[in-house]
Amino acid sequence: MTLFTRTLLCLSLSVPSVALADACLSFAPHAAQLEGRLVSQTHIGPNEKPSTGFYLELNKSICVEGTEDDDPVADVSLVQLALDQDGSRRLESRLEQRVALTGQLMSAHSAYHFAPLLLTQVETLDAGTLQAGPDGEEKNEAALPEDIRTFIARHESCEHFIGEEPYDEERRAFLNEAVSETCTGIDQQLHDLRTRYAEDPALREVLREFDTLE
Repeated sequence: MTLFTRTLLCLSLSVPSVALADACLSFAPHAAQLEGRLVSQTHIGPNEKPSTGFYLELNKSICVEGTEDDDPVADVSLVQLALDQDGSRRLESRLEQRVALTGQLMSAHSAYHFAPLLLTQVETLDAGTLQAGPDGEEKNEAALPEDIRTFIARHESCEHFIGEEPYDEERRAFLNEAVSETCTGIDQQLHDLRTRYAEDPALREVLREFDTLE
């Protein structure tokens, strides 16, 4: 084997770990898809009361790119799911099973967050909301235009925070901030989308299902 051949071989053995590395995900409002085992965990909150919720034990660790407001996160293997009561009921039958979920990622920023990342606007990828297409065919949320997917995620986030209980002053302040951030302008966004897609029967039907929230 020549020196040149040996050099190429060494380079080829050292490159794959970088070239094949998975790209980091993005924080909200970008959509994220995660796979893993759905579990229930109980943690003690700052009020010394147990807090039980659903978590996703990921098949493989993930990283998330930083933004102006969020630091980058690396090597995360457990994600907390931000669910309302309906969301918890929908997923309860899937506990201890492998699931694929979609939603939006946010950093933990409260004493009630027990994992480095939270997934909001949670939907099961294999059983998401289906909408009728113009020819009677079905299409799932992943097939919708990006601006509609972003709106749906934001609308669900707004509904989630509006429905949460402010059981103490810290929680009330957090919810007020979250509602202000996710809900402000949501009705105008819905109006703009309905205008933009007024000529598309399928997308018009999708948007018709959403109520105003402000």
